[in-house]
Formats: sequence, structure tokens, C-alpha cells
Amino acid sequence: MLLTDEQLIAQCGKGSLPAFELLLRRWDKRILQYIYRCVGCRDEAEDLRQELFLKIYQQRKSFRPDGNFQAWMYKIATNLIIDKWVRKTRPPLVSLNEDPAGELNAWRWSGDDDVRQRAAAREIEDRIHAALLRLPPDERMALVLRHFENMPFKEIADLVQVPESTVKTRVYRALQTLRDEMARLGIAGMDCLPGGWPSAEVES
Repeated sequence: MLLTDEQLIAQCGKGSLPAFELLLRRWDKRILQYIYRCVGCRDEAEDLRQELFLKIYQQRKSFRPDGNFQAWMYKIATNLIIDKWVRKTRPPLVSLNEDPAGELNAWRWSGDDDVRQRAAAREIEDRIHAALLRLPPDERMALVLRHFENMPFKEIADLVQVPESTVKTRVYRALQTLRDEMARLGIAGMDCLPGGWPSAEVES
């Protein structure tokens, strides 16, 4: 029977290393993508991932039996990212070619297999990603959590400890900024966020 994350972290708290290793394998790629999208640098993302897993292991006994492991882990990861931003005001711009997981599948482009079209799409892709990294850190994190991690606004608000209305405003502003950048580049109809390009909604 497949054990839940909560069951695995409970076993970790009792000293089970195999349970901890299974948790790492289960979350390794996804949490790395989340951190990378926020900090924009492969090396920093990998360092923060290692720091995250170390903290999870160190704090494994503090996990509440009735808690949600994903929310608990993302809280630790988000705090690490925010601490990084305190030390560094803005991450460097990088190409999606640095995708640390080798499958940053949130950026998809429709079209045929023509080499020139794919090359042009890659160039646009990089410019849109650069625009994402130019967003203020709080707006970028809200956008990533909402549209890449599919978190409800309320959960994001609890995670970053701000009112839900503030999260909605941050996501709205981030979407408007990226939408303006797309318009400037003459891009329309591209699937550059999971599930297509969402409207700048403010409802959960």
C-alpha cells in the first residue's frame, strides 16, 4: 500500500531513513522547480533544496500528526527563499536552458516541429522567463504558487502570512506585467502557464 507523505514523515520522526529517502524521491523534482522559479538560479536552487531537506530531517519530530506535509514543507521552503531574498535583492536573469529538473514543463509552446519555429519560440520563451524574474519577489512567489503549484489563494496567504486580498493583488499585478510584456513582444495565444494563459482573476 502506498504510504502518504504524512505517514512517511511520521516514520521519519521514529528514525526511519528509508521513509525519509522515499519522501526525497517523491518531492525532489517538484520542490526544486518551485525554488528555481522563485530564485532564478540553478546553483542557488539546488543549494536551497539541500538546505530544505536538511531542515525537514532536523525538524521531522516537530511535524504534527494532524498536519499536512506539503503545506509544512512549502512553508519551510518559502522561508528559505525569503531569507535568500533578504540577502540578495534580486536574482540574476537566466535562460530556461538552465532548467535544473531538465523538464520545466510549465513553459509549453504550440506549433509544428519546424526547427526555425522552435528556435524562435525558444527565444520568446527566454524573454518571457526573464520578465518573470524581473517581477518583484513577492509578486513572483505569489504567481508561482498560484499558477505553477496550483495553491488556493487562502493557502498562499497562510504560507506567506499576508491577507488573502494582498495575495490576489500580487497575482493580478504579476499577470498584468507578464501580459504587457507579451503584448510588447507581439505574442498571442501561447501556453506559457499551466493550463494556458489565465485571466488576471482575483477570485479563488
